[in-house]
Amino acid sequence: MIPEGKVAIVSNDAGGAELVSSWLVHNKISHALSLDGPARDIFQRKIGSYQDFGYKGAINQSNWVLTGTGWSSKLELNAIKYALSINKYVVSILDHWVNYQERFLDGSKIYLPDEIWVTDKIALKEAKSSFKNVKIRLINNHYLDDLLSEIGQYEKHYCSEGSTNILYLCEPMRTDWGKKDEQGEFQAM
Repeated sequence: MIPEGKVAIVSNDAGGAELVSSWLVHNKISHALSLDGPARDIFQRKIGSYQDFGYKGAINQSNWVLTGTGWSSKLELNAIKYALSINKYVVSILDHWVNYQERFLDGSKIYLPDEIWVTDKIALKEAKSSFKNVKIRLINNHYLDDLLSEIGQYEKHYCSEGSTNILYLCEPMRTDWGKKDEQGEFQAM
């Protein structure tokens, strides 16, 4: 299932970084990193100190490439384009259920990896519908497994039987929806 050899990991956005870093922690394979944005702190928290090689440096010294698919920067897309141009095998993890094609779009041209990994059945269905000529693979969501394990530890120590717990999940909204003085997601809450 996992391509052989050293992997170049390229990540910027938080969602993809959480999935990719958790995958790396559980698979413990030789790697070279190129990180930016929120991914820096996420990887630091999970793997400790690391060396950043820049995406070309990481790709040049690796056998294959694993990227997130964020869109707050072009880091992952630039890495996909570069890796494909030098015939490296590219895998990208989708961390969301929307805007699949747009994550691989540069202007009017789409740059698809050789393989796309998803972590749930909804994403698998959507990815198969969106990408007819790309290998789509459902992988274990190590990030979710780790969160559930961590929650279980807190629950044992801090929650009494019959207590009420609230889980608030949010997605950063990048619009002015209903905005006066607060961000949209906090207004929704």
